[in-house]
Amino acid sequence: MIVPERSKSPINQMKSIKTLVRQTLLHLEEKYEDKTEDRLQDIKVFLDKNENPYNSPTNRYAYAAGNELRTTLGLLKRIQPHCITLTNGTDEAIDFLIRTFCTPNIDRILYAAPTMREYKRMSLVNNVDSDAFLLSKDFQLSAQHLLNQCTENTKIIFLCSPGNPTGNLLERKEIELVCQSFDGLVVIDESYIEFSNKESWTHSISKYNNLVVLNTFSYAFASADLRLTVIYAVPDVIKYINLLIPRYHISKHTEDEAVKILRRRFDVDKWVHHLLEEKRKVIAAIRILPICEDIYPTDTNFFLAKFKDADTIYEYLLKEGIAVRNCSMLPLCENCLRITIGLPHENCQLISALRTYE
Repeated sequence: MIVPERSKSPINQMKSIKTLVRQTLLHLEEKYEDKTEDRLQDIKVFLDKNENPYNSPTNRYAYAAGNELRTTLGLLKRIQPHCITLTNGTDEAIDFLIRTFCTPNIDRILYAAPTMREYKRMSLVNNVDSDAFLLSKDFQLSAQHLLNQCTENTKIIFLCSPGNPTGNLLERKEIELVCQSFDGLVVIDESYIEFSNKESWTHSISKYNNLVVLNTFSYAFASADLRLTVIYAVPDVIKYINLLIPRYHISKHTEDEAVKILRRRFDVDKWVHHLLEEKRKVIAAIRILPICEDIYPTDTNFFLAKFKDADTIYEYLLKEGIAVRNCSMLPLCENCLRITIGLPHENCQLISALRTYE
């Protein structure tokens, strides 16, 4: 495989994580020392944070918020808690990664398209240039072509697998080649991995120190309102991201709810099973409609369907009180709608509306 000159080093000769970090952030390594947090078990009177003593328990800052959740996730994923950090949603995770590892006006990111706008949007927010790598017509990745599109300033590659809005998994062997050949960070967004029967990339972070994996509580765990995303990576990557994360960043309420849902694994598995069964039925019903031209393979709780006139159908569904996502403006997605699987009666409403469309 031909790869760019900067990417020929094998994984065991990769740059240290510290050399990838935005250099101005290294001054933050000396953080303010708060001895209170190291001696919580000994302190009975808290008069150091200007907190209001009334309205317990929400009156106090959550000193150790996230620790229980990281421990629980570590046990479930068989990953050490210091390889885990938490953010308020995936947009924020992407933002922190770019801010931690990319220098404005110098470094670049590369992301696989079609995808949703978060990667480009966060690069613009941080004044970091971005490049889109176009997947094949069947939404698959060529590691060689992607690496050939990297420049000497490409610092992070973002891959979404399963993809959004495409719904499919990228081929594992191609991602392996990217991780082995690229000397920057490779970030895999696995927001929908629980709907797939394939192994998560979280089990590979010990193999590749440049691999970062994102996961969320929004979809399989049915907790979108928590706005909680998990970043998995080697400790050095987590350490530098944590330099940017504000103190008391995740509320105790968010942590408590997340731990509760993790302990309801039987319910989560049941929900995923029901959604996959419903997806099979909905796809079968829509595929045979005259207005449907194609439905693409999917490993998620949604699917991408190509229609004869997606814009008109999209507007028609809105008038019927049904919201889907119009993806026609994205590359390779002309006349495509992304349809999320809902409750059975909601899916029936969608099918009924499409059957009566004229």
